[in-house]
Amino acid sequence: MLESRIQFRYFFDRKNVVDAVGKMKVKALKKGGFAVMQATRRSITKQGMAKPKLKVEGKYPDMKLGELVNNPRITERERKSVVKRLREVQFPEHSRPGQPPFTHTGMFRNHILFHWDPVAESVVVGQAMPQGDWLARLHEFGGSQKVQAWVYVPQRPGRYSPIIRFKRAGAKMQNTSKWQPTRIGEFRRYPPRPYMRPALEAKVRDGTIVNQFRLGGM
Repeated sequence: MLESRIQFRYFFDRKNVVDAVGKMKVKALKKGGFAVMQATRRSITKQGMAKPKLKVEGKYPDMKLGELVNNPRITERERKSVVKRLREVQFPEHSRPGQPPFTHTGMFRNHILFHWDPVAESVVVGQAMPQGDWLARLHEFGGSQKVQAWVYVPQRPGRYSPIIRFKRAGAKMQNTSKWQPTRIGEFRRYPPRPYMRPALEAKVRDGTIVNQFRLGGM
């Protein structure tokens, strides 16, 4: 939280000065919050479905990645890019402990917002994803979480290697027609992957926030 307390003395037009400085403080805090929000978002690397669509996906918008792999009309280079993207989706990687987390769908990254609180006269920057506060705390500070295994159920006949995903206990996969829950559950410990504090500290170090007050939020 940033606080700004200013005493005004010896001004003939005190009310006008207070009003003007108050507006500048609001602008400065909002721009500082925006800068921290942008820095936080940029620190979170996109993976899998969060990445921009491949060019070949634009050529065949009605086909999914799994279907594109077997499309005889795409080039070998396009096929390799599809296989690489498909692996990222099916087997999502995690960032190294101590580094900002990855985002695999884009939701976590895109829901980092800033908000001006007129009562506290401060700007709050953080995760605004619905029911995502637990994940935000887990990434920032680390901790333990109970997870449950889900198994992918292919819609087509044939032999497939099992795909297992772990979700937070009580949460469901988006497509429950293709994923079925199992009785496999466990507690997992997650190391801290801070992303909010490093972004704030970076904007303090490079003078961005201080300069907003010097410039009056301009």
